[in-house]
Amino acid sequence: YDAAIQGAGLDLENVNYMDSSGLGVLVALLKELRKIGGDLKLISLPVSVKKIFDLTRLTKFFSIYNNLQDAMK
Repeated sequence: YDAAIQGAGLDLENVNYMDSSGLGVLVALLKELRKIGGDLKLISLPVSVKKIFDLTRLTKFFSIYNNLQDAMK
């Protein structure tokens, strides 16, 4: 891995649907980034996708932002 990359942002604005497979990929990516002291910022979640994160309580583990400007602060 590249030690210089410690975080990532993922814009989900155009994602209309996410199932358990998609959640699993994001959780795995978050785990790998946290192993190296990083974080995964999720940006612009549509209401339907945000609802999935709320129902699964994954909002406790992910950094979620309304827009790119907020994520970059």
